[in-house]
Amino acid sequence: MRAIFSRIVLNFESVRGLSTKVDINSIIMNMKPFKGSPARNKKIKKEYEAANFNLQVLGSGAPGAPASLYVTSDQIRYMFNCGEGTQRLAHEHKMKLSKMEHIFITSSSWKNFGGLPGLCLTARDSGVTNITLYGPKQVEEIFFISKSFVALGDLNVHHADLTQPYEDSVMKVDFVIIESNGDPPPSEDFDDGEESEGASVLQAKRICQRAPGPDQSISFICKLHPKKGKLLLEQCEKFGVPLGPLLGKLKAGEDVILQDGTEVKSSDVTSPNDPGPTFIVVECPDESFLPSLLSRPEFKKHQTDDPEAVFAIFHFTPPQVMRLPEYQEWMKLFPLSTKHITLNSDNSCQGTTSVHRLQHKLHLLHKDIFPLPIEVPEKMALHNTVQGNTLVKCVLRPNKGIDMSSRLLINPQEYVQECMDEEGFNEELQSVQRKLLIADTKGAVYPKITFLGTGSCIPNKTRNVSGILVETSKDSCFLMDCGEATLGQIVRLFGVEESNSILRKLKGVYVSHLHADHHLGLVGVILARAKALELLDLAPSKLVLLLPQPVIPFINNYSNIYEPIRAHLEMIRLSEDGNYDKFNSALAIKETKTCLVKHCNQAYGVLFEHSSGWKMVYSGDTEPCDKLISIGRGCDLLIHEATMEDDLREEARQKRHSTTSEAIEVGQKMGAKFTLLTHFSQRYAKIPIFNSKFSDSVGIAFDNMRISLSQLQLLPIIMPSMKIMFSKYHEEMEIKTEKLDLRKRKRAKLLEQLERKKIVKAFTS
Repeated sequence: MRAIFSRIVLNFESVRGLSTKVDINSIIMNMKPFKGSPARNKKIKKEYEAANFNLQVLGSGAPGAPASLYVTSDQIRYMFNCGEGTQRLAHEHKMKLSKMEHIFITSSSWKNFGGLPGLCLTARDSGVTNITLYGPKQVEEIFFISKSFVALGDLNVHHADLTQPYEDSVMKVDFVIIESNGDPPPSEDFDDGEESEGASVLQAKRICQRAPGPDQSISFICKLHPKKGKLLLEQCEKFGVPLGPLLGKLKAGEDVILQDGTEVKSSDVTSPNDPGPTFIVVECPDESFLPSLLSRPEFKKHQTDDPEAVFAIFHFTPPQVMRLPEYQEWMKLFPLSTKHITLNSDNSCQGTTSVHRLQHKLHLLHKDIFPLPIEVPEKMALHNTVQGNTLVKCVLRPNKGIDMSSRLLINPQEYVQECMDEEGFNEELQSVQRKLLIADTKGAVYPKITFLGTGSCIPNKTRNVSGILVETSKDSCFLMDCGEATLGQIVRLFGVEESNSILRKLKGVYVSHLHADHHLGLVGVILARAKALELLDLAPSKLVLLLPQPVIPFINNYSNIYEPIRAHLEMIRLSEDGNYDKFNSALAIKETKTCLVKHCNQAYGVLFEHSSGWKMVYSGDTEPCDKLISIGRGCDLLIHEATMEDDLREEARQKRHSTTSEAIEVGQKMGAKFTLLTHFSQRYAKIPIFNSKFSDSVGIAFDNMRISLSQLQLLPIIMPSMKIMFSKYHEEMEIKTEKLDLRKRKRAKLLEQLERKKIVKAFTS
């Protein structure tokens, strides 16, 4: 019989030209439904139990990383929590968002849903039309308060009713609400009048603790639907079961009688039924939620000696709560076989290899300009727990288990060797190092500019969205733009302790325009700064924000609905004649001057002139702009966007961006002593394409590049090595550009021919 089945498979493969193996069980059992209409086939397919079900850690919750769990079945994708930076990790690890229609959020804090706007925009671009949120009611309000800069278009995002369990063809999810026994913080009054000192201190204590309003956290008890056992063909052959309908009956659980009178029981020729494993996702935000967690009967019924009760629990609970004796005792009530996976700041994996790979390569060129990321120190896992490092997988079907083989590992030697294997790189590197030794880089240490994001629109695995840290002295710094996951970039580059120091000396943030990729990291930075001050028991100080007007109500509304951040902010609206004295005073800046640029409504360029004499200009997003040239004349440094390569000038005009040559020309007209190019299209994952010949006063920015004014002259010296380092990538991009240009020329020729035919027809008619 096996031979007969094998011939069926071979014949089927030869007809279809398939190279993959076809499952015999699928052919036998699924043949009938595929005779129906496409609509019927789709309906029947959804009725089948999930044969594969995996839960994979996307963000570990380590310092600087989001905590998020990506769940896949045969047809449906789910996500549990979506912290800031989740979409970047999904992009790097190729976790498809095209089927992401269900997102579960445990509590209404930024660390759990800060990545939602960006993720939803990416899902929309992947073809998703509906996303359902399961969590606190306040979560969906993030889309209402951000509607001025997050345009969902055809994507419908709605909040599910949690009074009934969620159920689909794969699993059933019960919602368990746990509540704080503490008093919720009051809503804030946004009167611009003076606040009492006592009120300010009181509000400072509440920063980073809990969301205002109903103090609730939602846990999810998820049970897969039962799955019938698999038909064992070897056993069927042993019992002499012929091809035909008897196989279907046995698969369906019926016992059959053969022609010779032999009874064959279904249990003899099928594997055991899978009753449907259970997993739990839980967050106990702080100690005040513990009594509610411990008393919930929904958990108690799973705290039995039954080894099938709960296979895995994913803990988003912070470490300080997990270490409490009461929480530990609660965990022990589950069976010994239950796996406990932590997704919190006790983890050290920040989720990316691409950042390390690129930075270790650039570090070869200059150790100070391209410093290595500082890894988070590893901590001992709590007893009987597994640290949820990125890509750790929990498999529930077909076989249950924890798969650690794919977990993320950093291999610096491999990254360096990739460079050394490039033809001519070692020789060029030695030549560059000799030139760097001769170059004179003596000069002022400050300002020191650190690029935290040099990509446009959405993050990719090597370039985050816009963010630039400017250290004006050892005691003060400010940000120019603050895209999503800017905080994560700071932690990754500086390490946990130094990043807290950076946040404590952060005096201001300038946001160039209202597009989300330039300020969605702002809330995370504000919350982390307050916590950094709190760690040293320092009095809160005002963070001065220079913002386009539409961003101001977003901050106010966020503070009122979610976490009280407004009390520690001084928000100033950008304008062409704005008064920025408070910002200037905080950073010893002599003058801040802004001008409208050519991008979107209320998009600004800016000049900062420091009291020590240096002048720096930042373009924000813009096509070439005379007003920017005017305010920046004779500056020491121009940081200008260069989104497109020169061959895409038409596309640059459509999106109101600049090409590389245009940005360089702006610097020349301005008389800038040096021009640094940034904000590259994400089509240039590693290095942009340049048709222009670079002068000694032009350089390109990379994420995690730190540079002072005196070091700018080194960038042109390094450029030849970069071209060799990324030669293969550069060649691939040039080929893509040539193909794009060919398509454009063919299209233009076709349009020209059509137009000519119209003219001839009109003339002869």
